[in-house]
Amino acid sequence: MRCILTNYRSGMTLPTRQDFATTLLDSVYAAEVLSVTEELKEHQPVAIVCDGWSDPNSESVINFMVTSPFIRPIVLVI
Repeated sequence: MRCILTNYRSGMTLPTRQDFATTLLDSVYAAEVLSVTEELKEHQPVAIVCDGWSDPNSESVINFMVTSPFIRPIVLVI
């Protein structure tokens, strides 16, 4: 896929796996945290729900969800 896009748009630089894992992910995370914070300030009441399970590799997964009748569900996976 990278070869096809590079040949089609030779001047375009595609992001690397490291770009996605650091710079791009960090900027999206920061924007989402700001958006969620603003929504939570505006809407009351809220409920925090959590659930836990194991993934196919037997690693623990804990899910927290903040929800309200007035906002979209916001899911954080830790």
